[in-house]
Amino acid sequence: MDINCQILVAENIEFDPIGKQHTIFKVLNRMSLPTFPTVAITNVYFKYLFNEELELNSYVCSVKVLDPLDEIVYEAMLPELKNFRSKEMLPGIDGMVEIRFPVTISGNYKYIICANKEEICKYPLYIDKQ
Repeated sequence: MDINCQILVAENIEFDPIGKQHTIFKVLNRMSLPTFPTVAITNVYFKYLFNEELELNSYVCSVKVLDPLDEIVYEAMLPELKNFRSKEMLPGIDGMVEIRFPVTISGNYKYIICANKEEICKYPLYIDKQ
């Protein structure tokens, strides 16, 4: 795959448009919720790196969340890939999205990033009841 991706799931992520920087608050590996069923709200920071010759308009990226039974509880397209970095930097893009999804059971939820329907990155989040 000509695209690499890393993601972090956090409680909150802020973007400074002047400094063009993200600030990530409380990276999550575990989340305790007061009751089930409920809705989990998380922010996902993603960092793409890609080959300089890559035709970015030929790639469609998406994110999905699978519950502990591997059923999809969230799925959406991600913003179009564009390289905003200067020539001396490796091509890529950073961004964030807020994701809300239903939680009915405790266990490991998997955030998965796909490019043209091929998995390129995943991140586990354990969710349980307080």
